[in-house]
Amino acid sequence: MGFGSGLRCDFRSIKDYAAAKAAYEKPKHWKGSVDGDRKQLGNNDSQRKKKHMTIRPVPGGYACELHSTDVVVYHEDNSITLTKFTSTNTNQFANALLPEGIVTCFHSNDSIVWLGLDGYSGYFWNASRGQRWRGIPIARNLRLERHGSGWGLHPESAEPSTITTARIDRPKARAALKEARFADFRMWLSAAAELHKSARSYRHATHAEVTDLMLAGPEAWPKVLDVYDFDTASVAGLLAGVRNKIYRRFDCIIKDEVEAVENGQELRNIWKLRSSCGVY
Repeated sequence: MGFGSGLRCDFRSIKDYAAAKAAYEKPKHWKGSVDGDRKQLGNNDSQRKKKHMTIRPVPGGYACELHSTDVVVYHEDNSITLTKFTSTNTNQFANALLPEGIVTCFHSNDSIVWLGLDGYSGYFWNASRGQRWRGIPIARNLRLERHGSGWGLHPESAEPSTITTARIDRPKARAALKEARFADFRMWLSAAAELHKSARSYRHATHAEVTDLMLAGPEAWPKVLDVYDFDTASVAGLLAGVRNKIYRRFDCIIKDEVEAVENGQELRNIWKLRSSCGVY
């Protein structure tokens, strides 16, 4: 099946060792193959051309490869090893292979696998806490096994590494924005930028430089118009960047270490804050 955009995977998901064995035994070696025991995944016309998606036998199981990287390994005891990856294409490849109850996510160099726990229901992204999904960082290869009707860590896999999360201290942030006169600056900038648009091109100052001018007081604000090109840049984007610089300068970001995330909304908030605050 296909999953997402960018990488088309025209093969069925592989739910266990028996399905992996069948996926290996059914196709023939492609003409001119010099890759030993490797065979292409899938057996339709479009997939036959994709020699970078393969399956091969390994001791005690079968490994599914994207290019030359083992992404998912199926073991004889029906456990599954999922390798750490750092690309959206590998994420799509893994999701096309993995059985129901295992979903991987990739964003900003972070890989997380969502496991449906015993008795899980629904889809992880919209899951409430009662639907029993757990997100675990893929800091290294993880071996997974069936836990009842769901999934969990195989004894071979130690407890997962932690994720560094970021959140805003809201009371402190409100006080910082008030002290920096951000609301006044936002109102002034929105009007001034509209009036200042012209055919000329200005230097693009950084968000940090604009923040310095804002913090210097209203008498310095007009200088922003001399160093920022409002014909090609978004006022909203500049204000968002300045606001996040204020959060950092006034120490409004709280970092936490977590071993797992219990629902999709919480993970979305983690990634949103990481992107906006530059915390990784």
